[in-house]
Amino acid sequence: MSALWIGLSNGRDAPAVSSQPRVVIHNWRVIRTESELHLAGFLENGATCRITTAIAHISLPSRLVLTASGRTYELMGSPASDAAPLGVIALRVLQLGLPVHQDATSEIWSAMQSAMS
Repeated sequence: MSALWIGLSNGRDAPAVSSQPRVVIHNWRVIRTESELHLAGFLENGATCRITTAIAHISLPSRLVLTASGRTYELMGSPASDAAPLGVIALRVLQLGLPVHQDATSEIWSAMQSAMS
């Protein structure tokens, strides 16, 4: 069995919303803190994991997420389920000190699938 090493680097803030108003996210999850939901997932390059500001609105049928910063995220594909992206998301959440209460992904994903049918 080979070891998997994950390195987190470049913990910079996201670009200004005005320069990046809409972002496509893959391998995503929705994290619930005590009072907010946050989107976590990977940018199109597949290597950058982003944890968003609080979710302000979710458009279920179009799979668009508007965050408190004013940025819109388009959710591509189904939620992350493989160990590698889940591990990176978990490490990034820890790195940011986000007080996770629970994973709300299955609740949101179920509502999205119902809205699309």
